[in-house]
Amino acid sequence: MAIQADDSVLEARIPLSRDRVLRAAVQLADEGGLGSLSMRRRRGGRLSAAAINANVLAAHAVLALDASDLEPDLEAWVVELFGAETYVVPGRIYGGLPPGGPSMIPDECVIRVDCRPQPGVSIEQVREEIDRCLARAAEADPRFRAEVVVADVKSGYLARPGDEVVRLMCSAVREIRGVEPPLRAESWLGDTASFGDKVPTVIFGPGGPPVYCPDEHLTVEDIHEATKAYAVFAALALSK
Repeated sequence: MAIQADDSVLEARIPLSRDRVLRAAVQLADEGGLGSLSMRRRRGGRLSAAAINANVLAAHAVLALDASDLEPDLEAWVVELFGAETYVVPGRIYGGLPPGGPSMIPDECVIRVDCRPQPGVSIEQVREEIDRCLARAAEADPRFRAEVVVADVKSGYLARPGDEVVRLMCSAVREIRGVEPPLRAESWLGDTASFGDKVPTVIFGPGGPPVYCPDEHLTVEDIHEATKAYAVFAALALSK
């Protein structure tokens, strides 16, 4: 089965973890990201009881976006590799003047929203979910106003299960572990999104969840196992 990556994805500024990275997984995909949707809320001023604080209004959007639960209609193989949910995550948030500046109530706040659509999920579908979340924010405070801008676009990368690089890595891991490794796809944005279509690539490494969080660590055993798998992979590739 030929698996193609979806081109309708956007680059994200903030790393995102699905918390579903499996230790035994050989990674086939490096999803692109749909993100960096800028939301602006205007009207503010110097410290005053009458001023509207854009950061306070933005907090409603952050909570609504964080509660997003988008599960579009996907083909079975996409759900198996990527999972059913399309994650919409509020990342970088900035409003007001830099630290050390004069005191002023922010009249604008920008939220960088990170999304990594699976193959088959369009930008329009994600935009609809963003709009739905912002509508909930407006329900919480009728003063809320937002402008949504698609800021960055980047395609993802998805290898085929039958690609030689995938078969070689599976053979190497099978040799070390004695079992067939499962194939997985992940939602992070890595270098393969930039060169995977030119250089056949598969992702494999030591460790597993939790990732993109405090106290990330690797066991010595995982490092040893990965080192052996790399050596076997290189030997198999060079013997071709």
